[in-house]
Amino acid sequence: MRKIFNQRAVLCLLAAGAIAGVILASEDNAVRAAEPTLETFIPGSHVAAAYGIKREGKRDHTGIDVVAAVGTPIAVPANATVVEVSDEFRSEPRYGKAVVLKLDDGTQVWITHLDSYSVKAGDRLSAGDVFATVGKTEYMKVPHIHIETWLDSGVNRQVDPASVWPFLKG
Repeated sequence: MRKIFNQRAVLCLLAAGAIAGVILASEDNAVRAAEPTLETFIPGSHVAAAYGIKREGKRDHTGIDVVAAVGTPIAVPANATVVEVSDEFRSEPRYGKAVVLKLDDGTQVWITHLDSYSVKAGDRLSAGDVFATVGKTEYMKVPHIHIETWLDSGVNRQVDPASVWPFLKG
């Protein structure tokens, strides 16, 4: 059965998408979500440190850092399930608050250095849902989040987060 939306219904859907930070596009009379961008993920942010960069006196960078003002909302770029939330991730004060997401393909995403989060383990998120805000731990010079990604392919292995979410390429 084919549903036909009137102009008012389509405008309401577009407004709801804009409020959620999701860009909607029309293709063959169907409304669909556009590819996520850094701006829809964290408005006003920029990538500050890439995966694998060499850091003097420290180990190579294990994730991607995205800089934004404290309290900036973070919207999940893809459907996911919340695996873990923590006020002191991995018992490491340097990570601060964190949310661990499991994407539909099994990839696990760690997002740390949060100011706050509004989810609990087991919550199901749809692309565009706001689930946390950017923070700053005492160990950081500027507010940002740190993102790490782990593939679930029988053996958990860490990968560049930009290989999962290409908009993170700096």
